[in-house]
Amino acid sequence: MHVRVSFAVNGPHGKVRYSVTCYYAKCFDSLRRTCCPSELDFIRSLSRCKNGEHRVGRAMSSLKSLDDRFIIKQVTKTELESFIKFAPEYFKYLLESISTGSPTCLAKILGIYQVAVKNLKGGKESRMDVLVMENLLFGRSVKWLYDLKGSSRSRYNADISGNNKVLLDQNLIEAMPTSPIFVGNKAKRLLERAVWNDTAFLASIDVMDYSLLVGVDENKQELVVGIIDFMRQYTWDKHLETWWSPPAIIPSNSPSDLGQDNLLNSQHEVPANFMQVHRMEQESFTRLRHLVDDFYFSALSDTDQELFPISDELQLQEVLMSAVVASCSVRVRSPAVRTINERGESSSSAPVLCKICMDTAPAAEMFWSSNCSHSFCQHCLSRYIGAKVQENILTVKCPEIECKGVLRPELCQDIVPADVFSRWETALCESMVLASQRFYCPFKDCSALMVDDGQETVRQSECPNCQRLFCAQCKVGWHSGLSCEEFKMLGTDERGRDDLMLMKIAKDKRWKRCPRCRFFVEKTQGCMHITCR
Repeated sequence: MHVRVSFAVNGPHGKVRYSVTCYYAKCFDSLRRTCCPSELDFIRSLSRCKNGEHRVGRAMSSLKSLDDRFIIKQVTKTELESFIKFAPEYFKYLLESISTGSPTCLAKILGIYQVAVKNLKGGKESRMDVLVMENLLFGRSVKWLYDLKGSSRSRYNADISGNNKVLLDQNLIEAMPTSPIFVGNKAKRLLERAVWNDTAFLASIDVMDYSLLVGVDENKQELVVGIIDFMRQYTWDKHLETWWSPPAIIPSNSPSDLGQDNLLNSQHEVPANFMQVHRMEQESFTRLRHLVDDFYFSALSDTDQELFPISDELQLQEVLMSAVVASCSVRVRSPAVRTINERGESSSSAPVLCKICMDTAPAAEMFWSSNCSHSFCQHCLSRYIGAKVQENILTVKCPEIECKGVLRPELCQDIVPADVFSRWETALCESMVLASQRFYCPFKDCSALMVDDGQETVRQSECPNCQRLFCAQCKVGWHSGLSCEEFKMLGTDERGRDDLMLMKIAKDKRWKRCPRCRFFVEKTQGCMHITCR
């Protein structure tokens, strides 16, 4: 499944060994053969790179091939692990879309690799995980580019001067009243179809965090739209982000309001992704030059018409709203099929056996697990979950014997008491944080969970829950005027607020302590010797 290649070269500091792991090598090879006529041209493009001009998405670092066709981006360990899990479904969906002529909205990933470098003379091995994807802006003259997440929280770029600026959600909101973006009716139908398919697919593999890239090609007067950064699955730390992030990117006075429910209930932000299609030429190099666009919408390559010219027929927000509403309905599980028996009774009212209390209850009062076909009465399952949470068991499995299904907390919220669910979600969030990075508010009446990411050294910090200052190094209340070392030298009975104020005055006045009685002494004259009286 994964291919690893190792080789060594003589460098200026000795012999260096390189190891490259090609994840899903055969699957990516088949995918590239479908859209790229020459593997050699693909390799040539990757062998000549330059720094990326646009900083979009959450890439740690990125490069572009010298011919602008591909982007090489560093990915995190979590993103790599997520992709490895859903990669088989990704390849299946993408190849089916191409073979059936169904338009797809995803920016195409053409390879994922892990590169390891080690100096053989005792050097430390360094690793980097990277992906190769199509450049959505290849052959485009895009002046304004938006990276949208469906949130207004920290989503504003105040510096809009110069070229290659990536703007954010709040910038789009400000621009819409004076510079609205329009698409035509034909584009609307294609957009809705592609968004319906892709967002339903992403929801099925638990991917909820990605960006919508929107730009305007001024030369061709066409929209450039694409979904990027869909590598991360729906884990509990991302769930926590969703709870803390304010929703809605489109103001209510715009022609169509996406709204909070449409954005957050679908487990992902605004979905959409379209580009103008080009027909493939006969020459090999020309075919490679148009690879991304044609592969991007290979199903639409049989037309010479401009599919996405900017027009005044329909605003972009209206298309997005229609697409989001459609994709949300895909995620809702279909209700049980109701049949009418000979006595005219609905099968949904037929009693169902609960395997916990061994009693029967109407089907409408039962809880049906999403990972298996087992059902239990809501009262029994609520008590069962409460007992597991009390035992600090975070992964609550289906009560059915030998069933490996897991109960998803967000689906159990309506049947579990609020205090139990709060403890459950808090424990799950804490489990996602490494013990070395986890600490709590030092004030006993708060104790809110916080995370030290280790990226920078901070002393004075504020608890986001109680808004009180504390020392991030000592993990105690803020000791103004005292260093951490000076504070640690104080006794436990000297760390109150008044004591700290006294210590600050003593420090400013240069008072010294008697080594015997610990009283403060102010020097007025003479030597530094102190005699206790």
